[in-house]
Amino acid sequence: VDTGGIEPGTDNEILKFMRMQAEIAIEAADVIVLITDLHTGVTAADEDVAA
Repeated sequence: VDTGGIEPGTDNEILKFMRMQAEIAIEAADVIVLITDLHTGVTAADEDVAA
């Protein structure tokens, strides 16, 4: 399942809902693939999501 992006620590209701849906998918998944931007490198937000 390709979920929407995960934005940690947001007050935006839509982004909160997207994160909730991603967390549900993560719980049900056998494999999780985290894709980051090669040019930007691993960000603090990426590290938060991966934790």
